[in-house]
Amino acid sequence: MLDGMRLYYRVGGFAAVACAIGAKLTRSPSAFDVKRPDISATISVRLPSTDPWAFKQVFIDQEYLLDVEASQAPQVIIDAGANVGYASIYFANRYPDARIFAIEPESNNFETLKRNVVSYPQITPILAALWDEVGEVQLVDPGHGDWGFRVNGTPGSSAMPRIGGAVPTVTIAHLIDAYDLRHIDILKADIEGAEKTVFADTSGWIDCVETIMIELHERTTPGCTDTFHRGTQGFANSWKQGENVCLSRGAARRASKPSGTTAAS
Repeated sequence: MLDGMRLYYRVGGFAAVACAIGAKLTRSPSAFDVKRPDISATISVRLPSTDPWAFKQVFIDQEYLLDVEASQAPQVIIDAGANVGYASIYFANRYPDARIFAIEPESNNFETLKRNVVSYPQITPILAALWDEVGEVQLVDPGHGDWGFRVNGTPGSSAMPRIGGAVPTVTIAHLIDAYDLRHIDILKADIEGAEKTVFADTSGWIDCVETIMIELHERTTPGCTDTFHRGTQGFANSWKQGENVCLSRGAARRASKPSGTTAAS
């Protein structure tokens, strides 16, 4: 409990702590708005939920920080498993000229995502799951919180309880065609084991991708790590950053994080 309150304070100051206490006492979900000097608009953080931990990873720990030359600033970013939009917002503030496609399959997360990105016309929210074919899958809840929803086609998820109706799927190749994308500068993926399916056959699109930042879920989806690396041959640079494996063809490099972090106001 104390660790949670410390996190809430780091994310949103005393207002976040008060909101968390109120939500606990009333047993009623709540939310608070966070404004940071490095973000152009306020961001909604829900309680109780995994939002504060996701916020910390993105904005405090800066797990998506990259060293990129100004002349090579990303122009197209795909955020697969966008949750409530924090990574998309982080990228939008760092690369304001980039087109960003935020893909999220869970409806409650998606509604919060849409509210969070309303001030960013360069972000396109897409209610879907990233997959290896266009169609539908069933959303399931393994009990890992709001950031842990999976789809029933993911290996290991067949026995999980379903939590809703079918959700549409999109593929990287479909996004390239639908939005006339010539190049994907950053593919960020946190798709809870679906990477084993998505990266099983990358022949139709991997050459279009410059940099990948992905969280691999080997513990819950054995074999996804090998599948990912088999599907991503030819990248010059690789490194680990937070929970993410990062690959780059050369335009992006590991960044040195600032000596201090900026608190919310």
